[in-house]
Amino acid sequence: MAGVSLRMLHGDLVKRDCQHCLKYVYSEESSNWGELVEHEGHPVPRPPHKPAPCRREGGGCPKGTPEEPNMLTRRNLKALHHHKRCEMTGRWPDDLFVLDRSVLLRDVIESCNRVLAARHAHGLF
Repeated sequence: MAGVSLRMLHGDLVKRDCQHCLKYVYSEESSNWGELVEHEGHPVPRPPHKPAPCRREGGGCPKGTPEEPNMLTRRNLKALHHHKRCEMTGRWPDDLFVLDRSVLLRDVIESCNRVLAARHAHGLF
């Protein structure tokens, strides 16, 4: 379910190449968080004394690490799409496993929506 949260709350990180992030600096300022920092049109190399968020003590990247990313697997993405289709049509299969997973997905989605609403209310995007 971490992949669903990552996709909903940090969609920009889903597309970011971890190796690129290890090599170059991305902004951590709230106003332009996640943007590649450039100087004279070129990416700023990451200095040795400023490790990428995933390499900091305690871990600081919602995506996890390049070795163990919190990504949405192909199988889970398929399950998420199936959940959305069932939710949109109101038709659910008579399958206990699907229904159990849908309850978990609904809880994660609702939790993410609350976080997004709070961000919006405080002007944080």
